[in-house]
Amino acid sequence: MSNKTICRMGRYYNTGEGVGQLSNASGIICPVDDRRKFRRRFLAFYSRVFDLRSHRLLGNVVDITPQGLMLLSETPLPPDTAFRLEIELPEGFASKRAITLDARSRWCEVDIDPHFHNTGFQLLNVTPEDAAIIEAIVAAFGIRDNQRT
Repeated sequence: MSNKTICRMGRYYNTGEGVGQLSNASGIICPVDDRRKFRRRFLAFYSRVFDLRSHRLLGNVVDITPQGLMLLSETPLPPDTAFRLEIELPEGFASKRAITLDARSRWCEVDIDPHFHNTGFQLLNVTPEDAAIIEAIVAAFGIRDNQRT
């Protein structure tokens, strides 16, 4: 199967190895097994997220773990793309105002509000300090589990 982006049922997938695969003739996309080690939780605080390469606001964090995050944005973001993200932290929450993380977009779908898009990111090379900050954010601002797959 070629490595290309496809859309089924409103969700965009890169069909490269380990990202998603086509199922039978029904055309439904079947993502690979969920490998999350941390519970995903919706946050009561939506941190702004910037792309440091383009210097533009991408959107707001919906949920986050040291392994990944879901972003809510006004425009769709391409799957399987490398980003350098800057995530603003709540004022006075940590000794720094933001964390900077390397990430790769994995999927993008239209939100329940069709004016917005959700994008899933895999976080790469997260330092122990940044992982601790992320876990503290979830503990302080997590309001309920996100059951999305």
